[in-house]
Amino acid sequence: MGGGGFVSAVVASKVEQGLIYARTDVGGAYRWNEAEKRWVSITDWLGPDYMGLMGVDAIALDPSNPSRIYMLAGTTYWNDGKTMILRSDDYGDTWDTINVTSQFKTNGNGMGRQNGERLAVDPNNPNILFAGTRTTAVEEHDRGSTWSKVAGAPTLATTSA
Repeated sequence: MGGGGFVSAVVASKVEQGLIYARTDVGGAYRWNEAEKRWVSITDWLGPDYMGLMGVDAIALDPSNPSRIYMLAGTTYWNDGKTMILRSDDYGDTWDTINVTSQFKTNGNGMGRQNGERLAVDPNNPNILFAGTRTTAVEEHDRGSTWSKVAGAPTLATTSA
């Protein structure tokens, strides 16, 4: 793994042996390449307009499709605090970006970043994602595009987004 950042989590596939990802607070995300015995950056495509997305707050792997990965990314103090869902169907080689900043915020370099994944794929329906933000829980039903608050989830105050 290259340059800065605290490794906040390591996430292993339950479907494909040896498929492992690591996320960092300000250094992006990586996939383990078993053949080469090294970590490969899956976020080095991010340019200056998206540097805040190097703060990866969560990784979720689709339990029915090992090539599909989601990331919840954003850092409150870079790029106007953009928060995005990054979605890949090819192990993180290419990405779709879904701007969710107007719906909720995340901070990959915030308090609690090492406390587990804030993003999950529904094991019964891979089109449904859940995200636990620092203030509430949200869900969506179209692979990351449209989010709504989970019914009955409390709204919490936090001092560090």
